[in-house]
Amino acid sequence: MKFLSAKLLSILVAFLISTSAVAQVGRRAAHELKGTPESLTLGQIGQLFSHRAAIRPSAVITESGVSSYVFPVAINSPGKNGTFFKTDAVISNNRSIPQDILVLWLPAGSSAVGAGVRYTLDALTVYFLQDFLGSDAGDLNRSGVGALLITGVFSGSTTEDTDANLDGAIRIWTYEPGSSGTNSFNMAPTSGSVFGTAIATAYGLRQDSGFRSNVGIVNLDPFSSHSWSVRVVGSGQELSFTVTVPALSMQEVAVPAAVDYGDIFIEFSADAGSFDWSAFGVTADQVTGDAWASRAVQ
Repeated sequence: MKFLSAKLLSILVAFLISTSAVAQVGRRAAHELKGTPESLTLGQIGQLFSHRAAIRPSAVITESGVSSYVFPVAINSPGKNGTFFKTDAVISNNRSIPQDILVLWLPAGSSAVGAGVRYTLDALTVYFLQDFLGSDAGDLNRSGVGALLITGVFSGSTTEDTDANLDGAIRIWTYEPGSSGTNSFNMAPTSGSVFGTAIATAYGLRQDSGFRSNVGIVNLDPFSSHSWSVRVVGSGQELSFTVTVPALSMQEVAVPAAVDYGDIFIEFSADAGSFDWSAFGVTADQVTGDAWASRAVQ
């Protein structure tokens, strides 16, 4: 990942390999960040996206050192078999000056209604935010499944600051049922992996009697819903189904339980339109809940 300082790299490595001991400790100190709720109009939300098309990079995926990125999934919700998933996040400001950011929650199944939270990041500072969707001071106080849009903006403004240099990581975890141990999977940020009608594929997943998979899609079009054809392929077999995602929202749905293909890949094809989107697959062990994620790429 470009623009990573040695300090940030060491913190991210520690974050991604954190053990159950970290989860058991819980909150060791109050959040450093103090957020301010902010009501955003649809026009202001659209403004946050206006810069994307103007500076579209030649690379398919841009992750680090960017002015705006998306965590494709964040969870504060019960799961199967007595689990409850929480979300830890790392957010960093790589600039030598303070940076305002707006954090927008994109709930699964419904459009974001403009309830954002503004934070001011100190210069050259990394924030480790445990249970970021929770209700303690500095948290977003959101429940369920969704995605997070994080955009650098000018101080006191809803206009994107294209010189912002942000980075981050996310960890979704749960206690194993009946245990103090934890399971988790990680997701890197993305600026919107895919554009328009391009096809993207997630590899390294599994669906059979021992493993189950979910697919997730984030629609970053602030004005229109879109539909995706999702194709599951493995062991010489395939199955297709459609997922429709409202504007500025996400959906996570299970691969049908009848699919017993073993190792699979999942292909995502969007309908017509000029918009950013991101998709991924997550596979979990049916017994232990151990999970891993694979982001769909062109």
